[in-house]
Amino acid sequence: MYEIPEHMPLVSVVVVAYNSSKFIIETLESVRAQTYKNIELIITDDHSTDNTVSLSEEWIASNASCFHRALLVCAEKNSGIAQNCNRGFHEVQGEWVKFIAGDDLLECNCIEEFMAAANEEQGSQFFTAGIVPFGETTDSSVSYPYRKYNELTARQQNRVLYGGLDIPGPSFFIKKSLLKQVGGFNERFPLIEDYPLLLKITDDGVRIRVLYKPLVKYRVHAESITVKNASPVFRCYLDFMEQYFFPTAKKNNVSLYYHYLLVKASGIYSDKNHAKKILMLLSPVFWMYLVYRIAGKQYAPFFVVKNFFVNKKSLPLYVNRDVAFF
Repeated sequence: MYEIPEHMPLVSVVVVAYNSSKFIIETLESVRAQTYKNIELIITDDHSTDNTVSLSEEWIASNASCFHRALLVCAEKNSGIAQNCNRGFHEVQGEWVKFIAGDDLLECNCIEEFMAAANEEQGSQFFTAGIVPFGETTDSSVSYPYRKYNELTARQQNRVLYGGLDIPGPSFFIKKSLLKQVGGFNERFPLIEDYPLLLKITDDGVRIRVLYKPLVKYRVHAESITVKNASPVFRCYLDFMEQYFFPTAKKNNVSLYYHYLLVKASGIYSDKNHAKKILMLLSPVFWMYLVYRIAGKQYAPFFVVKNFFVNKKSLPLYVNRDVAFF
C-alpha cells in the first residue's frame, strides 16, 4: 500500500512514448529509482506500433505500489508529440509536472533537486537543468543553458529565446497551474512541443530558473522522432515560424521581427557575401548590438548578430552558449 510522505507535494512524471519498446523499461526504472518518493507516474502512448504498450502494462502491474498512482493512457491514433504531452497532462494530479521522453532517463536525484529549488524559490513556476547526451556516437559532456540565465529578467530571457532555442526540452520542470494557464502544449505544431511553450511562457512574463546540475540523460539514437522524421520536423518549424514566431515578434519585439525578415531574405543570396553584408547593415538588431557595445554592455540577442545569416532557412538560429549577458 502506497503511503503519501508528509510535507512532500505530489509530482507527476509524464513519460511520453511512441514506439519506445527498446528503451521504455529503462526510462521507467529511472523514474522508480527517484530519491523523491511522492510521485505519480503517467505513461502516455501515441499509438505505438511496437510492443511499448504491453511492456508498460506489465511494468506497471509489477511496480504500481512504488507510486502514488500509476496510469497508462493510449491514443487511438498517432497525433504527434504536442498532443501526446497534453494527453498525459490532462491526467495529472500533482502540483508539479516532469515530462520525459520514453527513451530518455532521469538521474536518480532529478525530482528531489527540482523540488528543493521549488521550495527555496516559492514564486518560481518553471525550472530547467543540464542534460547529458548519451547513446550512439556521442560524448557525455553536460549541456547547459546560458551561464548567466538566472541573472536575466523575464523580458531579457524572452528576447534571448526569440534569438534561438537554448533550453533543452528534456529538462523542463513546470508547475501544473502554469501549464494550465498557457493552455498546455500548442497542438498546431505537433512535432515541436518545447520551443512554442517556452516562448508562450516568457511572452506572459514568467521567468525561467536554471539549475546548473546534470539532471536528465538525453538519448541520441537513429530511431528518435527528430532524427527519423527530420523533414516533417523541419516543416513543422517552418509552420511555427510563420504562424506564431513572426506575428508575435512583430507585436512584442519589432527589431527582432525585422531582423528575421532579413534572415529570410538572406537565403536568396546564400552565395553572395556582399549582399548579406548589406542586409546585415539594414538590421536593427545589428545597430542595437553596436549601441550596447559602446555602452560596455551586451545586447541580449547578441548571438543573433554573431551568427547572422549562418542558417539559410527560416529557422531560429541556435546560440553560442558562452555569451555573457549584461
